[in-house]
Amino acid sequence: MAKLDDLIQQKQQRDEDWKAKKTAEREELGQLSDDAVMRVTSEPGAYLHYLDTQAINPRYSASNVMLAMAQNPDITYINSLEVWNRLGRSVNRDENGMKIRVSDTYVKDGREYHGYKIGRVFDVTQTHGKAGADCWTAPPFLWSPAAPCIRTPFMILRRRVLRCPAA
Repeated sequence: MAKLDDLIQQKQQRDEDWKAKKTAEREELGQLSDDAVMRVTSEPGAYLHYLDTQAINPRYSASNVMLAMAQNPDITYINSLEVWNRLGRSVNRDENGMKIRVSDTYVKDGREYHGYKIGRVFDVTQTHGKAGADCWTAPPFLWSPAAPCIRTPFMILRRRVLRCPAA
């Protein structure tokens, strides 16, 4: 019986350690987010880079784009592993994604709750694969003849569709 009690106690300790780790991870991400907001709002160059990056990544929140920028200042176009795979691209071996907040729905005591968990995204420079895949469709304000081509270090936007670079 003592062995069973030891197993239960070990399980409880692992659960507590896991909760403490996740809490620390969330607090670290919150601090990183606060620091990123302060940097972007206090440095004009950082603000302009943020605006460019947010325009290319409209499906991500301002907070998540700033979090990704804080972890990798040179990002351009980010996506999750699943989306890159769907686009015919693979994440390079040994690449660590940037941590962001991802919405999460869970059920507890028969009620549905909404929160977030920590997910990872990867920049296009951390991927390889099919060149010329449609990575992104431009928002309508870029469809005008006044903006026929926008160049960034890793991508070329012509008309409405962004093409992924060759690997």
